[in-house]
Parts: sequence; C-alpha cells; structure tokens
Amino acid sequence: MAPGCKSFCYVSIISWLCVCAHVVLTQAQRTIKGILNKLTPEKFERLLQQLLEVITTADLLKHTISLVFENAVEQPTYCAM
Repeated sequence: MAPGCKSFCYVSIISWLCVCAHVVLTQAQRTIKGILNKLTPEKFERLLQQLLEVITTADLLKHTISLVFENAVEQPTYCAM
C-alpha cells in the first residue's frame, strides 16, 4: 500500500458521499416540483401527503416554500390553496 493511499481513499469516499447527497437532493427537488405542478384544489390533500413524505430536510423545506411562493405569485389559483 502506498503511503498516501489511506488518506486518498478517505477523500474519495467523502467526495462520493457528497455527490450522492447532491443527487438525492436534486431528485427530491424534481419530485417536489412535479407534485406542485399537479396541484389543484381537488388534489390538495393527496398531494400534500406526498409532499410531506418527500420533505425530509430543512433545505428541502426551504426549497418547497420558495417554489410555493413563486407559484402563488405567478398563478392566482395557488392563492386559494
């Protein structure tokens, strides 16, 4: 084993974990956006439950809040919900 191999492996694992976390966050953000695109007053309760299952971190909650706010400003139908 080369002298620097052990620390290289740690760096590689940390990099891999960061990439995996980013991929998971991106997928969750896409899922949230997809749920919000389907949102209507009739589907509100069902889609709310789906949103609550996807939102697992503070970052995802902040992202969801900003998307909801943007949609409410741009589309008047969101204001009622």
